[in-house]
Amino acid sequence: LAIGQAPQSSDIPPTAVCVLIRTMGRVTLVEAVRSALAQTWPHVRVKVVVASGQPLPALAGELLDPRVEIIDGGQCLPRAAAANRALEAADAELALFLDDDDWLLAEHVARLVQALHAHPEAVAAHAGVECRMVSSSKTLKVHAFDSDITAAGMQLMNRLPIHASLFRVAAVRQMPALRFNESLECFEDWDFWLQ
Repeated sequence: LAIGQAPQSSDIPPTAVCVLIRTMGRVTLVEAVRSALAQTWPHVRVKVVVASGQPLPALAGELLDPRVEIIDGGQCLPRAAAANRALEAADAELALFLDDDDWLLAEHVARLVQALHAHPEAVAAHAGVECRMVSSSKTLKVHAFDSDITAAGMQLMNRLPIHASLFRVAAVRQMPALRFNESLECFEDWDFWLQ
């Protein structure tokens, strides 16, 4: 769950944002898409890369929204390959990854767009993310990632859950283009942020 707060300025240009989701078809996908569509930033579209090699079991109403594009991976894709497919599909100025078992608070994207608007030299902005354990009777906060990030600190530990950061697509695509390392079976997001 991403922590956010409403932006202080209403004069930010209408910048388009792609929320990139890779999925194996888990039931939590609908909640992830719903949270992306519920953003207070009005210029959000969602790209869902189906990495299972199988059709999605059932298309809920949120997945039929015209702001959502379902991208058939064509085969079973490992995590890094699915992320690269999502990067290729990004057709907005800004993008954010969201795992299919996570969700965003409503102001998350607006807060990050505001930060990038205020700092045009920055290639990405990040906001806090709270990990919660949800049961039928209660929700427990387990851990919060909400501290400043340094290059040295990132060498020791990944402090950026994948949905914490909004990045400029042009920065990722300039040569040499940044890609997820498809030889990695895990920590592919950490490696991407280090790049």
